[in-house]
Amino acid sequence: MQETDINIDESNFIFTNIISGLKGIPLNTTILLVNDTKNNTLNLTYNLDGNKMIKISLTDIKNVTFKTRVRMQNITKEPTENDTKSTLLSAALFGGNPILQVAGQKGMSKLFDTMSDNYNKVDYNSYFEITLEANINGQDFRITLTSDTNPEEFISKITQK
Repeated sequence: MQETDINIDESNFIFTNIISGLKGIPLNTTILLVNDTKNNTLNLTYNLDGNKMIKISLTDIKNVTFKTRVRMQNITKEPTENDTKSTLLSAALFGGNPILQVAGQKGMSKLFDTMSDNYNKVDYNSYFEITLEANINGQDFRITLTSDTNPEEFISKITQK
């Protein structure tokens, strides 16, 4: 196996998902934005019936901004099984009496179940909304993308002219 000497600068690319702005590319299609420093272009690479690429000259980029957004997602937490906790607590409270232990275990299970009935949770996490305004082939576009990676360094590199 031959080793290659590739020096990849991670700040020159970012994975995004399209929200709007480019006809023919479905919502949430993954688009890799690449700052092609050699050719002074911003390349938008995506896979839709094969790999496709849109090249935008860095001089044709009018504005690139981003905002931090919060995504809320309902998640369902699995109910907690409290049988072991109930058995241990019942044994500790009622000692060696098996009838009291069984009765106590049922009571303790009910107690634990009422203490942990919050099974519907909301998960909050942040993402970044990127707005790219550019002239592509003589036509003005406003493209909205999202990314889980902070695009600040990437944007500062492509907006330096």
